[in-house]
Amino acid sequence: MAALALRVLSITLGLYFCFVGSLKVTPKINEDANKQFRTTFISYSRYFPLSKYHGWRPHPRTYRQFYGYAEIVSGAILVLFPAKGVLRFAKLAANVVLTILMSTTLTSHYLRGDGFETMSGQLVMSLLLLCRLIVFYQVTARENKEALYSKKREEMLRQALDAAEKVSQSKKDE
Repeated sequence: MAALALRVLSITLGLYFCFVGSLKVTPKINEDANKQFRTTFISYSRYFPLSKYHGWRPHPRTYRQFYGYAEIVSGAILVLFPAKGVLRFAKLAANVVLTILMSTTLTSHYLRGDGFETMSGQLVMSLLLLCRLIVFYQVTARENKEALYSKKREEMLRQALDAAEKVSQSKKDE
């Protein structure tokens, strides 16, 4: 059940971030939304969260394109990469990147003094990303536990077979 929830969250979040990222990058999908993102990122660059510490603010266009491409790539990883094997950690990295992007966005909204209605979309997506992380860790822990139990079971079976073989060997020798 948790694996199904993880798959549904991965596909839903991945498609959402691919779509929103492409809206930020290109006006071909929706010109009005792209224009709104352009004006929003001008304000975001003024309230860049790390500018207090080092004084540097990113150029609004570069900032918007970085966000857009990072969302597209991370969303594609969530949708396309398999949930098993080594590549599942690429999904974990994509989830962490998207969580950092969402926390930066929420911080910018807070510093701008935006209300809850403006932040609600990003807040929901941040919570869904955190839920995906929690479910990922639950599924990974269960898989590790099952693998450990199967190894112990095999070892116990081998020991029982060895003991049975020794008993039968000793009976033959008598």
